[in-house]
Amino acid sequence: MRKVFKEYGIYQSTLLLNYTNILHGFAPFSLSTGPVDFSNSQAPELLDFYKELGISKDSLCFVNQVHGDQILSLSTSSVKQGVSLYLQENYDAIITNRRKILMGIKTADCIPIILFDPKTDAGAVVHGGWRSCEKHIIAKVIQKMRQEFGSASRDIIAVLGPGICQRCYEVGEDVATAFPRSVLTPRNDKFLLDLHKSHQKQLIQSGVPDSNIEDLKLCTFHQEKEFFSYRRDQTKKRHLNFLYLI
Repeated sequence: MRKVFKEYGIYQSTLLLNYTNILHGFAPFSLSTGPVDFSNSQAPELLDFYKELGISKDSLCFVNQVHGDQILSLSTSSVKQGVSLYLQENYDAIITNRRKILMGIKTADCIPIILFDPKTDAGAVVHGGWRSCEKHIIAKVIQKMRQEFGSASRDIIAVLGPGICQRCYEVGEDVATAFPRSVLTPRNDKFLLDLHKSHQKQLIQSGVPDSNIEDLKLCTFHQEKEFFSYRRDQTKKRHLNFLYLI
């Protein structure tokens, strides 16, 4: 669903809207110009967006995404002064139970995933490209949330945001061999890879109930007027996907 904040809109999960102690969103867009490019974290219009949400720029946490499986933990005891310092560090997921931090992941075809445990008030954002999926980043994030915050898989709510859908995501044999046949559809000498389903299967295998998983079913490739797509346009523009513990 869409929610509007003054001049901006964001895509949101119906499951997460039940919780008033968090703010979340996928792929913010301007009501007048459409998708907003978040590739530059310091662009004036982006700082304006954060201001409309009532979030200080000092609360923003971004990382250097490298399509791996490393996880940044921002626990109450380990967080640096000024979370923007993490921008140069290589991670593909962020977890925290600390309030007043906006955890952000940037995407333009990869699957952004938000996790939230309402029992422990801990959350995570995950950059779900095929390489990270191959490395089982979802399972590792859930395990780390369990170790650090006492989260139980059965309590975690997971939302998959806008990303490339299977009918638009053709891969070669080299990529296909890293995935089970259940998420692949042969096409000529290539394969169509379902990244959404791949992450859903890993969530369920990690103990997250199917009823706690929501896929927004938004495709960045064929919904051209709404989303940036690297595969479609070779663009450097990126969407923001975020979780903020109020």
